[in-house]
Amino acid sequence: GSFFATQTSAIPLPKLFFIGGIRGLRGMSEPEVVGPTRTLLSGEWRWYAIRNLDWDLSLIRVRGLQPVIFADLGYVSSGIESVPDVRDWLSDVGTGLRLHMDALGIRPMVARFDLAQRTDTYYRGEGKPDTRFYVFMDQSF
Repeated sequence: GSFFATQTSAIPLPKLFFIGGIRGLRGMSEPEVVGPTRTLLSGEWRWYAIRNLDWDLSLIRVRGLQPVIFADLGYVSSGIESVPDVRDWLSDVGTGLRLHMDALGIRPMVARFDLAQRTDTYYRGEGKPDTRFYVFMDQSF
């Protein structure tokens, strides 16, 4: 996303793009990098470990279990420019678990448990990378 033909200073802070957190780079705090232009690439590989579960936990009924492996790559800049050098991109890798369920009568819901490690600090020589754990629940359509 980007704001075209707009002065960066004219964009209100809540409208700027950020990178980090469960809906961005999972290996970073939210929001760690903020700007008017954002590029984000995410890839996940999911498979069903257990497809036809029927665990009744009173208010929640678990229907399936999916492990996941993921990688995220993103960049936030202060304006529209050419593609930045690969050393300026932020990245992370991680693993997680998806619980497919019915919760409080709402079906289908997905609970996401992700453990992500920031990797761009390795090739920059900035020391030990951050590791983040996220728990997130949403409804899939």
